Amino acid sequence: MTGGQSDSASDDSESILTEITNLFAYEKRWIARQPWLLERGYQLRPRFRQGWVPSWRKLTWLPSWAQVGLLDPLNREDSVPLEHGELIMDAVRLSDGAFVAMKMFRKSEHPHELEISKYFSSPELAHDPRNHCAPILDTFDAPDDPDKIIMVMPLLKRFDKPPFETVGELVACIAQLFEGLQFIHEHNVAHRDCFWPNIMMDASPMYPIPYHPGEPTHRRDWKGKVWHFSRTQRPVRYFFIDFGLSRRYDPAHGLPRELPIIPADKSVPEHQGVHYNEPSDPFATDIYLLGNAIRDRFTSRCGSENLHFLDSLLSDMTLENPASRPRIHEVVKNFAGLQAGLDEKLLGSQLSFEGETYRAQVPRRFRL
Repeated sequence: MTGGQSDSASDDSESILTEITNLFAYEKRWIARQPWLLERGYQLRPRFRQGWVPSWRKLTWLPSWAQVGLLDPLNREDSVPLEHGELIMDAVRLSDGAFVAMKMFRKSEHPHELEISKYFSSPELAHDPRNHCAPILDTFDAPDDPDKIIMVMPLLKRFDKPPFETVGELVACIAQLFEGLQFIHEHNVAHRDCFWPNIMMDASPMYPIPYHPGEPTHRRDWKGKVWHFSRTQRPVRYFFIDFGLSRRYDPAHGLPRELPIIPADKSVPEHQGVHYNEPSDPFATDIYLLGNAIRDRFTSRCGSENLHFLDSLLSDMTLENPASRPRIHEVVKNFAGLQAGLDEKLLGSQLSFEGETYRAQVPRRFRL
């Protein structure tokens, strides 16, 4: 390595060290709330507690031979920052040790989110097995801003990480999502943003040793990489999150029409061009969003032909004309018909995706 290269590497290392040592402004705001949250029974990670001192600065007393690796901040649990800015904070509920996530949002920006989220967590709906809305465990006003709400939910994981291994695992997921959207629509709520970033899973059955919320490839106790079962071995439950754009309607007023509120998926046909100022059916938009989420994450990326049985249904769900798309009860019925025609060989067949290396597939193939 030349002197210039050495200096560059040193500068890069110093930059990384500075970045993970210096707290972001939004992290400092959570630290300011930490004693208040502790009084309410929620403990944050060491990095987000008042008086935090980076752990790698506490080990300088060790002899040099023992410092190798230990003083590398990237090897320390408290180097992991928040992934989603101020929006999401993970915590432990002290009453039972449950891992939870706290979502913070402004009531002025999302005036319906708390009402709709709590509605689906109400006693009469919370225990319905068809309810796939993320449960709300607790809510309170933020201590530093009366416009901010903190909602406490179970700690959930992105629904496609780790990757699906078999067709059967994906079919089970899609069945739950269709069931969940049907439940939402039956209660006169349009999600309006049910694209893949707002689909999560309770992955705890897959992980006999808990994963770290900020670095899911690691154990929560930071004692190495985390191992997990497959979804086939330990089935999981999927959830819709983020009702910030959602609306609840009175069926007595007829089929609702709404001006577009742009969701994560910017491809919705009724939101394009001249249609942008035209009210449209939000329930039909949900059908498009969920169908396109499945197509975007799976069928369009699958390197084999074992998902072609979904093509016709997804094409119908993503038709350009909202009025031509099936209603959710039709989607559920049609999907059930497709499921009935799937044999064990197809359900157990391996999923592979374009751009995925053989090395990435090896652990899945070995487990199967």
